[in-house]
Amino acid sequence: MRILAVDVGQKRYGMAQSDPTQTIASPVGSYHLEALLEQLKLITQREPIETLLVGWPLNLMGEESEATERVKAFITTVRRRFPTLNIVTLDERFTSTLALRSIRESGLSKNKRREKGLVDRVAAVILLQDYLDHCA
Repeated sequence: MRILAVDVGQKRYGMAQSDPTQTIASPVGSYHLEALLEQLKLITQREPIETLLVGWPLNLMGEESEATERVKAFITTVRRRFPTLNIVTLDERFTSTLALRSIRESGLSKNKRREKGLVDRVAAVILLQDYLDHCA
């Protein structure tokens, strides 16, 4: 079974998925909320999902922040629509910074690096790969 990961951004949600052996994380896409929920519905209808991993944003002191409230609201929405889905949170403090660095070092053109949602997708992949490497 696969694991999905969501990075909750201010405007978009990045999504990544594991391979069936839960070894490698790959990007799925970046979406606004309703489109993400529709994508989640399509994926869960197609195959069983073991876990939905959601990035848990804490500030540098390890405390909850305004971003944490957005994630709580997202989790509430997902639980309402997908009551049987196992949801796990994971500290995501540096995923966006790592995503930006990874994008910068990737050799992509400046126009590609500015693509909306790219950071969200890459952050979701980094979050999921960290989970697969250390927790799964």
